[in-house]
Amino acid sequence: MSSLTALLVASSSRAVSAFTTRTVAPVAARAAMTTRHMASGPMPYDDDKMPIYALGVNIGMQISSQTDFKTLLEEDELAILLAGFGDVVKGENTANPMEVLQKYGPAVNELLRDRTEKIVERVKKDGEEYIE
Repeated sequence: MSSLTALLVASSSRAVSAFTTRTVAPVAARAAMTTRHMASGPMPYDDDKMPIYALGVNIGMQISSQTDFKTLLEEDELAILLAGFGDVVKGENTANPMEVLQKYGPAVNELLRDRTEKIVERVKKDGEEYIE
């Protein structure tokens, strides 16, 4: 059983269905949660905060499974994207989100289309060079 699966199990006998389709026994889940290590090292938070972190991981995985932002955006652009996400989630931004989308939505579509086309062109070129 993976540590992530264990983190996503409720303390009752039911699994959190939003995250997993498997039901894991609560005893096994508690045992796995006592070993707080991710693949790259220790967990970033204590066990009390890890379910919230796991929720963030889940949202991030869902979003990144649709678009690989690491290849589309520069580091500073990714920070701006995360700031926009955080502003909406926290309700801290003074701008109306719908107005922002109406005004900049077409520019977003153009940006993503252009960058995706460049990636496709680069992959095609790399493939042609490999064949030669």
